[in-house]
Amino acid sequence: MPQMAPLWWFLIMFSFILSWFFLLCMIYFMNSYFFFSYSSYSSNHFFWLW
Repeated sequence: MPQMAPLWWFLIMFSFILSWFFLLCMIYFMNSYFFFSYSSYSSNHFFWLW
């Protein structure tokens, strides 16, 4: 059983880091989307394409 402890620890840390990376990416993309949508109204047609 002690041999399986590092594997579980690695899986827990990997999932934790991956979830934090995904959360930071989502926050970054949402902030950039709101920044570009509120800063420049001239490129409003670009958002209508999506």
